Amino acid sequence: MPQQTKVVLALAVGVFVGLTLCSTVRPPRPRDESTPVAQQGVRAVAWLPEVRRQSAVSRKPLVAAEPAMHVAIVACGKPAHQDAQTLLSSALRSTRRGTLMFHLVTDDATPDGELARALGSWPWPSRAGYQLHELRFPEQPTRQWKALFKPCASQRLFFPELFPGLARVLYLDTDTLVLADLSELWLHFRSFNNTHSAAMVAEGTRASSSWYPRFARHPFYRPLGLNSGVMLMDLQRMRASDFVSNVVTIYQEYSTAIPFGDQDILNIYYADRREQVFELSCAWNFRPDHCMYGLACNDVQTMGVKVMHGNRGVFHNTQNTPKVRPSNIQPVFQAAYAMFQRLPVSIAWPLPTSTAVQAYKQGFQSSNGQRLCDRLPAYMHFDNAT
Repeated sequence: MPQQTKVVLALAVGVFVGLTLCSTVRPPRPRDESTPVAQQGVRAVAWLPEVRRQSAVSRKPLVAAEPAMHVAIVACGKPAHQDAQTLLSSALRSTRRGTLMFHLVTDDATPDGELARALGSWPWPSRAGYQLHELRFPEQPTRQWKALFKPCASQRLFFPELFPGLARVLYLDTDTLVLADLSELWLHFRSFNNTHSAAMVAEGTRASSSWYPRFARHPFYRPLGLNSGVMLMDLQRMRASDFVSNVVTIYQEYSTAIPFGDQDILNIYYADRREQVFELSCAWNFRPDHCMYGLACNDVQTMGVKVMHGNRGVFHNTQNTPKVRPSNIQPVFQAAYAMFQRLPVSIAWPLPTSTAVQAYKQGFQSSNGQRLCDRLPAYMHFDNAT
């Protein structure tokens, strides 16, 4: 193996462990209310008949000591399919408590498709399973919904209808990596009051540098807007509040003013429904914006990075990527992605960490430290690692 590749792998293993070891709180086992729920007060939305079918490609958890945590991912196109697999790998290797059920909504839901073949070959742990679901959009305007922002990204706006038997779902963008036990995130549902229907992280930390206060041409969740890359969704409450019909109406009114697609629609929806939003710590949606100009997410100093969000392509960008900005090339993010992508699926779940601290330190000794995000290791704690 070339020396450069060894360094990247060492860096990757180190990033994963360094980002997770500082989380020392052991939360109680999660509780889910994933029983079928009735739809109340929902106006009719016309759906395409040919996408009403649900894929038969699935694997149920073999052991379910408690109700499952349902994690939903939308992936269309081969790059997104690969990112979804890497995301799943990170979630499985990081989550040590509870039962996980993954729902992949995709344009590749057939039994002989790429995703079905890949996931079918994995040595799945007994407390995890998955199901592939076909896309389902309103009949009009289907083409526009599918192309909004990124291919199929707007599909999660229709989860309340797509998953009528689920009460709660954790949505993750395909360009995220899970670096902490997802049961910790799922427990935030217990902190919801009787009005909350969703939990997200603020888009920024300061109005002077956040996108929505400066550039948005539509209403948004004040004061900073919301980033929807990580989102806890109470589907039962969304159905009761006519969520799907409302987002369709929002799209019809603001379709020419929403450059970030479904995220903008969510900001518009919650702009005058602030009481329905539970704000998560930035540690659960840590993006390059939180470190490229200096640390802008102070929570990671004590909590560590829980979920890493590689938006703007930072998991893949290189010097050779056309028209890429230097700030969107982040080795720390690339290294974490590379580890989960390259680890053989035969390695135990969750990920063993016996030699990772040494690899972490050695990997970052080889980093040139020229980018502010390269200082991320300084905010991590591994003195108590074993």
